[in-house]
Amino acid sequence: MKQEIIVFNVCIQSHGWFGLGISHNGRMTGSDIVIGWVDHTGRVHLQDRFAEDEEMPVIDDKQDWLLESGYENDTHTCITFSRPFLTCDLDSDLPITNDVIKLIWAYHDDDPVGYSAMLTKHSHYQRGHKSVHLLNYKFNDDNFHRKKFDDPNESTIKSWDITSKNFTISHDTDTTYWCKIVSPTFRSKSHVIRVSIEPIISPAENAPFVHHMVLYRCLHPNPELMREYLDQPGINCLDFANMPFDFFHCQSIYMVWTTGGEAFNLPDNVGIPIFEDHETTYFMFEIHYDNPELKSNVQDSSGLRLYYTENLRKYDADTATMGSVVDYRLIIPNGFENFTVSGHCSPECFRQKIPIKGLNVIAALPHGHKHLKRIIVRHFRGHDELPPIAEENNYDFNFQDFRRFNQQRIILPGDQITVECTYNTESLKRPILVSGGLSTQEEMCMVFLVYYPRMKGVRTCLSGLTPETVMKLSNIDQVQK
Repeated sequence: MKQEIIVFNVCIQSHGWFGLGISHNGRMTGSDIVIGWVDHTGRVHLQDRFAEDEEMPVIDDKQDWLLESGYENDTHTCITFSRPFLTCDLDSDLPITNDVIKLIWAYHDDDPVGYSAMLTKHSHYQRGHKSVHLLNYKFNDDNFHRKKFDDPNESTIKSWDITSKNFTISHDTDTTYWCKIVSPTFRSKSHVIRVSIEPIISPAENAPFVHHMVLYRCLHPNPELMREYLDQPGINCLDFANMPFDFFHCQSIYMVWTTGGEAFNLPDNVGIPIFEDHETTYFMFEIHYDNPELKSNVQDSSGLRLYYTENLRKYDADTATMGSVVDYRLIIPNGFENFTVSGHCSPECFRQKIPIKGLNVIAALPHGHKHLKRIIVRHFRGHDELPPIAEENNYDFNFQDFRRFNQQRIILPGDQITVECTYNTESLKRPILVSGGLSTQEEMCMVFLVYYPRMKGVRTCLSGLTPETVMKLSNIDQVQK
């Protein structure tokens, strides 16, 4: 059987050693590490090591990180190496899977010392970690990056920026939802060709505050009534008492970006329609700000960038939301290491809208908040369970990225999709129930699926407990009006 391998290329602006490791939690203890350097004779060294604790990692008996090439020039050390996805070293090596992992790194300006290659300890500023999907598939970006944007003589690809423009983030609460009505600056049907929204974080140091951004369709029965809000400043989305009633027609998700996510290109024959009809003309732009330290005087001009083309593609795509409702009908008790809830998309929900040949799922974004540890999007057809549409066994609240697929995942009429979420609430010592909600202290259990061809009129398929069940679980006998 052919062994699957992954190839890394590391370049550092130093003439000493570097370390790169695979970790489940971003810490050194228990991580699978490779150490590389080029000595004064030009010889390239690579060592497979394992960190038993927060001390110098020990050299592994079985060397599974394999040197491919390397060199050192006047300024940098660059080494290319590879490793199988799975090794037979179950004690010291971590598997490379589709799940989120944290790459940890460190370096020093000096080479290791002596026969046993003792490492000089790095400084606090010579280390770090980053959450990644090492095996996430990417559609071909070559054509996209060759274009010059916004030059009609050079390109058919243009961009539309939507930003918050000097919004002051509230310091009275840890969660702020800011909303504004927007409409495209162009006036003919186009296709958005880059998904998950290209984030514009401005200023860059505001990245920790910007948790997610969503563009909702405004499905107003009289769309032109939304025009009057285009020139108005944004509002607090959670201030329902003072929100214009027209805003309540803007709840259908068009596109979403979450912290850590990367934008990606759609296949060449697929685009998400915009300015086609009343469903794609007016939008509500929403930013979720997270300010747990209640910092004051933070101004933000973040937003999103949509890339689009007027050269229409063969298929219209869209985003569907499936899973659990986001309110009191999602309940998670405290004190559990593993507590699982499920949200169901019944076969009846989309049966009349899904074409006979089915929906082609391009990408999936599983979504929850801080207590979520595992999420799986199950796929049922008749009495059979098919392979999951998406699965994340090491969920990271601070790194939520669309999973792109290089193999077809097709949802047929009559299929059921179940989003299964497992939470860890051991940190909640007081007797409290975590409920569904928009705040990061509350929870969600859902998946956003990018698919084609587009279903018009339906995009959300959620389930939740009945009010009677919620009352029973909460030890409430009756509710007085």
